Amino acid sequence: MLLTLVLTAVLIGEGDAQVIGSVTDYDTTLLGEGSGALYGLQFTERRSRACQVRAFFRGNPPRTAQFCSGRVVGRHVRNAAAALMGVTEEVTGLSGCKDHRGHLAVIRLHSGNHEVAEARVGECSTRFQRVDCEEGWAVQGLQLYFDGQAQTRSHRNLSGIRPLCTLMAMQ
Repeated sequence: MLLTLVLTAVLIGEGDAQVIGSVTDYDTTLLGEGSGALYGLQFTERRSRACQVRAFFRGNPPRTAQFCSGRVVGRHVRNAAAALMGVTEEVTGLSGCKDHRGHLAVIRLHSGNHEVAEARVGECSTRFQRVDCEEGWAVQGLQLYFDGQAQTRSHRNLSGIRPLCTLMAMQ
């Protein structure tokens, strides 16, 4: 019941305008258990495609969305791009840009204290698009959009990302 209420609160008021990149039919959600739990992202590439996204949540193990064909192994992760926010910072928004192929190239995490953490997997050919939670809200999770099904032989690529916001925990 509590999870249903959290998911309902997270999704209220979220439209396609709240997505950095593109919405597709192939999506997955990475959700933390508490308000403002998200503190980092890691993007792992295979064949120049950011096909695995790992989200880091305070108090929980990382959660992973993988749309790569085959296994992601140590040599892939060694070159992964990561954006990690400070211990006391709550992520309140995301920004990003696309490369010349239309894939997400850079993702930035933003805090309410104007801190920024960046993960770069390519070069921007578009302007940055930013999505912020409403005041008093923080990012609890992410909805990720990929350019195809995870089960195919070719590597899929991250096409869009939506922050899922919820009310900040009382300090």
